[in-house]
Amino acid sequence: MFEKCQEVSQWMAAFEGKWFIAGGWAIDLHIGEETRQHQDVEVAIFREDQSLLKETMSGWEVHVIENKQLREWNQLEQLEMPVHEIHAKWRYRNWKSY
Repeated sequence: MFEKCQEVSQWMAAFEGKWFIAGGWAIDLHIGEETRQHQDVEVAIFREDQSLLKETMSGWEVHVIENKQLREWNQLEQLEMPVHEIHAKWRYRNWKSY
């Protein structure tokens, strides 16, 4: 039932910071049932762990949402508020973005 979340958990196993499932999947995990079809899996981290995430996501296409626009995340850039969302896709396999 929670295969997408389990797959994300496997991808995030190399991440040395704290992370958690957010959004709709977090609610479904909490109540123990899938209440609707989900298009993605939202993962949240603490802002100070961005550099760890960048290391973990080597090999991923990572974009930032800023001013309602998608742009590539410069690996040297530290994201600051109000920017709070990235989209990631494994570049070597035809997987959906999670």
